[in-house]
Amino acid sequence: MSKITKEKFNQNDSLFVKEVAKYFMKFLETDFKKRRIPKRNAIQKTQKGLKVGIDLEKYPKLKKTFFVLLNSGFKKESLQIKKGEYVNNVPKNLFNLIEARIKKLSKKDLDKIFYEIENMVEERKVLYLKEYDKFLEETKEETKNIFSRGMIISLLDDLDKPLENLDIADENSKFQLETDITDSIFAIFEDKYTEALQHFFQGKKNFDLKNNFQEIIKLAEIKSNLIKFFENFVIGDAFFDIYQLYRNNKLIDKTEIYLYFYELSLGNEKFPVFYIPITIIKKEDRFIFQFEKRVFINTKAIDFVVQEFNLQTEKKSTLVGEFDRILYINGEDDFASILKTSIKKIENFFELNKNINYQNSEFQKGMNLITSFSNKSYLFLFDKSDEALINDYEEILNDDGDILENFSSLLNGFIEDDPKSFIQKVDDDWYEKSITGKLIFESPIPLNDEQKQVLMALQKPDCNFVILEGPPGTGKSHTITAIICKALLEKKSVLVLSDKKEALDVVEEKISNTLNNYRQDKDFQNPILRLGKTGNKFYKIVEGRVIAKIKEYYNAYRYKENEYDELRKNSLRELEKNIKENIDYFENINIKDIEFYFQNLDKFSTIDWFNSPDEYGIDLLRIKKGIQKFSEHDDNLKIDRNLLNDTSYELLNDYQNSLNILSQSKTDFKEKNKNDYFNNIFLYNPNDGNICLLHIFFFTNKVSLEKYDPMKFVLSLIK
Repeated sequence: MSKITKEKFNQNDSLFVKEVAKYFMKFLETDFKKRRIPKRNAIQKTQKGLKVGIDLEKYPKLKKTFFVLLNSGFKKESLQIKKGEYVNNVPKNLFNLIEARIKKLSKKDLDKIFYEIENMVEERKVLYLKEYDKFLEETKEETKNIFSRGMIISLLDDLDKPLENLDIADENSKFQLETDITDSIFAIFEDKYTEALQHFFQGKKNFDLKNNFQEIIKLAEIKSNLIKFFENFVIGDAFFDIYQLYRNNKLIDKTEIYLYFYELSLGNEKFPVFYIPITIIKKEDRFIFQFEKRVFINTKAIDFVVQEFNLQTEKKSTLVGEFDRILYINGEDDFASILKTSIKKIENFFELNKNINYQNSEFQKGMNLITSFSNKSYLFLFDKSDEALINDYEEILNDDGDILENFSSLLNGFIEDDPKSFIQKVDDDWYEKSITGKLIFESPIPLNDEQKQVLMALQKPDCNFVILEGPPGTGKSHTITAIICKALLEKKSVLVLSDKKEALDVVEEKISNTLNNYRQDKDFQNPILRLGKTGNKFYKIVEGRVIAKIKEYYNAYRYKENEYDELRKNSLRELEKNIKENIDYFENINIKDIEFYFQNLDKFSTIDWFNSPDEYGIDLLRIKKGIQKFSEHDDNLKIDRNLLNDTSYELLNDYQNSLNILSQSKTDFKEKNKNDYFNNIFLYNPNDGNICLLHIFFFTNKVSLEKYDPMKFVLSLIK
């Protein structure tokens, strides 16, 4: 582009392009809602009834693990989370409340239970006087119910609000908790209680039921057991919560799982300050978290809270430009100090009443009358495509060079220029191709006709866009792989983009497999750089040893480049020749010969040795070729094409019994006639079961094998 044209572009187009980028960026971040509240928040809502967030305060041990990774700059690139490894017990403050409530249980409460149990047992004895097993089963079950009604339900009702905060206050959860506690208490005295019931049922002399209950059921034991139960009570397992998030990520289109760190709040609005995309791989009993080497700062949320804070405090200060939206982790910087600096900027601006120690993962919160800032963390689902586009638009807004120019060119291409269609032209070109031209196509992977036409379209100088449509499994990724491989063969570089990681995974695997299949040396790093992927191969690609090896291979190729090129051309010529020969050969096949074969096949199928054409290798094409060779040898030679007619059916049975004699005949024929031409057309070989047309001639004409001169016989046989 000339200098004048560039100046014209900068003057006329840059403002328009930047306004377009700003418009879409604001739409993606705010949905243009009132006050333009940033979309990325930490309010745990659901999408389509599916859970999209996990508050890591529920799992302090897991939260601490994540904070250690963050402060280290994710030097450890992955984390395994096993079933039962990160569980949530009752929080200490709630446990203290539960413990205090348990200690309030009195002997009076227990005496009421004893009284109700005593009456129930006596009623059950009368009811099941001759059914001890039934008496025992019903009595024990009702005893549990009495304990539950008289002690457990009232305990849980008093703890209803705290339990609600732990997500276990719904009816199903409370019922299960009630059942578990009751079973735990009953297990203390079940054996002795069963023995007491047995004595009572048998009418043991001087047996006092009430006193016996008081001896075996102790209030101190019940209290101790209840406290121990809540000490060990597991409210949740991170593995199962993560499984829900993992599953919902599959169900909700175009979302990605993120790890949120630190929370900035304004009224009811809560926003993550730092976030990082993560990849989760599911194994049978564990999840593997893989982290990207970049941390995002939610600058839009920070700017929004600052704006609202200034409105309410009548201040005009700002944090705009204080934060880079993306912090790249290269393994060399002290990432913890970078993190600390960012946190300090927020704390100082909002003049919070408490500073946060970034090294301590326990819950901390600083606040003022308007905002608050805490170290809360979440696992969250968020729209992945929005995130990618926001990054792109931000790059455009901050650029005055090639990026802006290219984006403007792209916009103008869609707005001002009608795309040129090549569908009809490609169809015509394909139709005009010969069969050989359609079959021969240089590609390292097999292609169908439609995929070949896509590659043909891309060879057109003005074809800039190709749209491939089709449901899953119709070959779109295969076609993209073919396009990439063709570009590589033409010494081009290719950028592959997708808003879905899974789509890139498929294409990357196909390209890698293709390159591996055609490279002799397996110890060779494929030149595929996966941007944004954990564990990408960038360092391996640019490693000195790898580059030296690439140069070695390249120099070896250049030395024999002309030889390789000629070899390729010879292969194509040989392939073209073979295809043409096959086409010519099959064009000469008479369809009537095929029809005759299938029309008469049933007649001969009753002969057991003739049941399997594959086994005996009956080859009509070879028979026809033999006939042609005879005809070419002498124009006067004629052959009856109806040799396998009804009159010869009976003779086939004789033919079966004479195969061994014919084998000797062939040997005699070869010894008496050294003519290679006739040896080659004698098709029979008793070892592989091939049937020679001449053998049928022998029996059709009832020739005596002991008295014939082979050469004269062949010539006289064919009329």
